Amino acid sequence: EILLTCWDRDGTGEGYDCELTGSVVKAVGDIPVIASGGCKTPHHMVEAFDVGAEAALAASIFHDGVLSIPDVKRVIAEAGVELRSSTGPKMVEDTSVFTVVTEVKLKDGALTAGGDPEDLVKKYSRVGEVLLVDSGVLDAGKATLKRMIDKYRCQVQLGHLEVADATAWLNAGATQVVVAADNLEALSELPRDRLVCELTANFADGKWTAFGAPICDSLRAVSAVAGTVLVRFAHNTHDFEECCRIARTAASVNVKLIVSGCIQRSQDVAAIDGLGVTSLLDDEVLATVGLCGAVSAPLHSDRVDGMWPTVVCDETGKALGLAYSSRRSLEHAMEHGVGAYESRNRGLWVKGLTSGNTQELLDVRVDCDRDAIQFRVRSKGPFCHRNIDGCFAPSSGLRALEQTVRSRIESAPEGSYTAKLLTKEGLLSAKLVEEAQELAEAKGPQHVAEEAADLLYFAMVRMQQAGVGIEDVERVLDRRALKVTRRPGNAKVALPGDKVKLVRKRITDVQQRRCAVSEKAMDAARGILAEVQAGGEEALVRIATKLGDIEAGQPVVLDRDAMKAAWDTLPEGDRAVLERSAARIKRFAQAQKAGLEKMSMPIEVGKAGHDVRSVEIAGCYAPGGRYPLPSTVLMTVVPAKVAGCKQVWVATPHP
Repeated sequence: EILLTCWDRDGTGEGYDCELTGSVVKAVGDIPVIASGGCKTPHHMVEAFDVGAEAALAASIFHDGVLSIPDVKRVIAEAGVELRSSTGPKMVEDTSVFTVVTEVKLKDGALTAGGDPEDLVKKYSRVGEVLLVDSGVLDAGKATLKRMIDKYRCQVQLGHLEVADATAWLNAGATQVVVAADNLEALSELPRDRLVCELTANFADGKWTAFGAPICDSLRAVSAVAGTVLVRFAHNTHDFEECCRIARTAASVNVKLIVSGCIQRSQDVAAIDGLGVTSLLDDEVLATVGLCGAVSAPLHSDRVDGMWPTVVCDETGKALGLAYSSRRSLEHAMEHGVGAYESRNRGLWVKGLTSGNTQELLDVRVDCDRDAIQFRVRSKGPFCHRNIDGCFAPSSGLRALEQTVRSRIESAPEGSYTAKLLTKEGLLSAKLVEEAQELAEAKGPQHVAEEAADLLYFAMVRMQQAGVGIEDVERVLDRRALKVTRRPGNAKVALPGDKVKLVRKRITDVQQRRCAVSEKAMDAARGILAEVQAGGEEALVRIATKLGDIEAGQPVVLDRDAMKAAWDTLPEGDRAVLERSAARIKRFAQAQKAGLEKMSMPIEVGKAGHDVRSVEIAGCYAPGGRYPLPSTVLMTVVPAKVAGCKQVWVATPHP
């Protein structure tokens, strides 16, 4: 092919030299000719195509941000020019999905530049995943990372990782772990799509290298283990040709590509997006291009005012309505985390400032054609000016159920069953168990659907009671889907047909079981026992006084009169409750005693049987913690007296 550049037109913006171009096209026959020099508008390209040019080259109009490639393609297509589809390698994922990853640098969970890391991660997570790079080693820092991973979609980069550590981070909810090439082989047993290999590209002797080899060779070498490669250009570069070459290599080996160190302007983000590659937004890019500048870079509009249609959705992704965004409103929305739009009448319009129906911005997404935006918001009040949730249709299904249950909690009408579930102790728990059992036993699609609907209703009541929304449950499901190891999921009860397997245990096996009490506490207890065994009651009183269970000189044994005096100090209502409880226990114990009989029967060597008689002295222990438990004493003392015990002793730490 021939690239035909007309030097007297180049840089003038007056259009291609179509007379010269047409003459060359006729002279060379089937050899493709590319027109170059002088282009300023898409119509200049159409003129070149009209005289037979196979392609048209333009540079400054794109570099200077005058026009975007999608805008030019649209105008050319409208002029009747047939555009050739890409014949390059197929990218590993649908390149219509616009993605960026924002980097946050930490040390032991704290921002290296100061400030609250969670505020920053929350802000960045509105536009995509966040890469948490932590150079620290303290457990407190790891706890901070896990807390953020639990809330937001994050990748982690923590230096050299063993398989167990990497697995733990992925199970905790990290979307991917980023590791250096020399750490990759040790993690080869992990899922390929969860590993990101970092390659640092250095320029020397006229070529880019990484890990001791040409960058593309290194990329191919790690592609068997890592499904994503992060290329960090060591020196800021604008070598877009090299980015194209790396992107083609990545696509050929089915690797997703993230690049850093080659973004100097917002146009670079758009160009990288055009390759199907993800831009890493580090501190330097965010300082020069800005978060909004990066996200809006690939956007274009066919409107005269340049605004972008914005589909506003609720937490579950259901469309609430349509608004419009400008660069100004998008920046305000992303910076403050609110629903902010551009109104032809009001200018910058922040939803809810006057009505109170505010919106919290959860995330921003760019559509596949780069000419529309989606806002996902959490609304406080209705979205539509008609005072209903959405402009298209009222909510239905689970979303409608959630809203109804929430309204019943806030203000229930008389006779509300939802209100009854929330106020009658034990009813909601019982219904959850009952409906789960009915769902398990349901037969046929319709029956299963009906029982599932019943269970979902009661589950929704429990969720709203605890302040849990549908989006909270969805977030848990999404996080669990990221686990790389799974529990066996066995039932906690025996299944039909299961055989009970008995295992023979020796006394030594039982003795070797781990004690639930710490060794430090056991040592303290052993010391107390030894002292009491040696010193008797005197030692016991001394230790109880030391521990604050009794005061010095206080009697440690209370006789019947002392206990009667204490009884008389109780409020009359408390005494009545205890007396009623004791009477019920006594009736039950008397019925038990009446059913007991002596039994004797002859056997080969004599007789066998049993006798029934009371013990002389019975004793019970009354827990003496923060809350006394009179039921413990009643359930022991009353049956003992019915049985005929002559004495009953009660032991307690606080007599």
